[in-house]
Amino acid sequence: MTRLRIISSIAFLLICASCDSSLTTPSVPGPAFVTATLPPTLPPASTHTSPPPTLAPTIVPIPGVTTSEVNLREDTSTASRALGAIPAFSNVQIVGRDFSGLWYRILFNGNSGWVRSDFVQVQDESAEIPVLGSESVSGSGVRGVIMRGVNVRSGPGQDFESLGLLNQNDVVPIFGKDASGAWMKVAYPPAAEGTGWVNAEFMQIENIDAVPILGDENQPARTSEADPAEAPASMEIAHSDNDSADAPIAVFSLSPASARSIQFEGDVSAPQGDGEDWIAFSSDHDKVVIQLSCDSGFVLLEFIQADSAPIECGGAFAMETEPGKTYLMKISPVPTGDGIHADYKVRITVTID
Repeated sequence: MTRLRIISSIAFLLICASCDSSLTTPSVPGPAFVTATLPPTLPPASTHTSPPPTLAPTIVPIPGVTTSEVNLREDTSTASRALGAIPAFSNVQIVGRDFSGLWYRILFNGNSGWVRSDFVQVQDESAEIPVLGSESVSGSGVRGVIMRGVNVRSGPGQDFESLGLLNQNDVVPIFGKDASGAWMKVAYPPAAEGTGWVNAEFMQIENIDAVPILGDENQPARTSEADPAEAPASMEIAHSDNDSADAPIAVFSLSPASARSIQFEGDVSAPQGDGEDWIAFSSDHDKVVIQLSCDSGFVLLEFIQADSAPIECGGAFAMETEPGKTYLMKISPVPTGDGIHADYKVRITVTID
């Protein structure tokens, strides 16, 4: 029986193998997929990179030599704070000038400040010295040049008290003007408030229209009525320079390598005010000519170490000098019964035979 089943199975397999039918894999349905549509990828926004700032051109210092002893100052005025004295014939580095060209900004022994340009000889005369601003940027932005020595007053008028003096070629910031435009409020560091008033007639101002008009100031404090010894109201009083024979107001040196001619301008008054000025000089030459002129009033120039009569206004004197020796001169007003104020100029010139 078992044998019969085996034979039947073999026969069935043979029959199926001869059949021409192909086997197919049944299709099984799969789950439905939803393909998500992604938003388009935008290119990254371009970032604008600012170019590096343009560097200010480096100022190349210009060599110079002082022609006499000169004060290094904080600003372009003899009323500004002195930072120290620079000896004559010192090597300095010039880094700029003020708008008027009357002052140089220099470097000396690690210090920086302003000196009068007429006391510095530029070694390269073809060099272009850049214009710089001053230390003070306050006020109206307008600066004025003092044309001659002038009193600085506490208010806009001659009846206000004098605070001191500004000298010729001082360059000062202007804060404003009075309603008439006749008086300018300027920077004056020695005053308690740091400002004072100057008659505009004694100033050179390029852009006076840009100076703002200031409000009313305090009324002047009159002193002439209370003090019978006060000078006449029409007389100007010379501000004290605090100079003496031991501490002259100016010291000059003349030599072939520096200045061969110098000029000093000042004022004296009597019986009130500064009654005398002292000036000293030395020269490498053996002869100089000294000239004295007066813009107003009369003065006498006396030589302390020289055997010479005093020089009057309009006079001149040829003087023999010794190299290395310092000569001292005294300038004083010619006294009168009503008082006097005098503006003078002293010019010293080297003569070569």
